[in-house]
Amino acid sequence: FLKRFLSQEASAKFERQVGTRVAQARFPFIKTLEQFDWNAPNFIPRAKILAAGELGFIEKNEGLVFIAPHGLGKSHLAIAIGYRAALAGVRVYWTRAVDMVNHLNAARADHSTKKALRFYSKPALLIIDELGRVSIDQKDGEHIFNVIDARYERGSTILTTNRAFRDWGKVFQDEVCARGIIDRLIHHSDV
Repeated sequence: FLKRFLSQEASAKFERQVGTRVAQARFPFIKTLEQFDWNAPNFIPRAKILAAGELGFIEKNEGLVFIAPHGLGKSHLAIAIGYRAALAGVRVYWTRAVDMVNHLNAARADHSTKKALRFYSKPALLIIDELGRVSIDQKDGEHIFNVIDARYERGSTILTTNRAFRDWGKVFQDEVCARGIIDRLIHHSDV
């Protein structure tokens, strides 16, 4: 009886923790890999994505970069992998790139930049959605570089973008910053 009771308590505690992890991730909606329509874009590497869904890349502090035009399911896949990670007890945080930059700009204004950088460095998996949707200035590019640099080899990052790497100099309005971000992303990431 005691063993069964403790097992039920442990199970209930884990379910509460999972619920908390999913809430803290701040997903805009819940998506799963099972819901993804694999038939629509036939060039999506299904095997690679399903392998990423096994979450081994998180243990190695590696990342994923989804580059594709609008409407092909980049956000869906990023959220689905993040949701699966949260269900497995991994600390996940989802943000749109523009929201992260705005948060870091506000932190710069009130002198809490280090605290904000720690916020984005803490999760085992950070999902940055829609990078490059709008052009950003050089200071904003530095914010993104600082986040990616702080997470480099210390945490996993999933990034979605509709811009090819060759266009990132225009997006960030700074070729050096763009190359720094790209170097750190692709060194331990699957593109």
